[in-house]
Amino acid sequence: MNKIMNKKGVSLVELIVAMAVGIIIMAAIYSLMNTGQKSSSSLARKVLTQQDARAVMDLMAAGSYGFNGSGNRDGIIQSRAFFCSLGWFT
Repeated sequence: MNKIMNKKGVSLVELIVAMAVGIIIMAAIYSLMNTGQKSSSSLARKVLTQQDARAVMDLMAAGSYGFNGSGNRDGIIQSRAFFCSLGWFT
């Protein structure tokens, strides 16, 4: 029992196990951060696309013309339906 009490430090096996656990935890954190960053980037692109589409629709509504250049409201309604089919409007 006296021999166990005089033991100081950690063994090589304990050090390797601790390093392996640390690496696994760091890999999990990196994976979560990477997934979050990709999701954020995708969301930002979607928001920008929707803003651009809304700006185009506002310009088309202000000019009172649609894709066909007829100058009537039917063109605007058809244009909005087209953008909705692309998923730009919710």
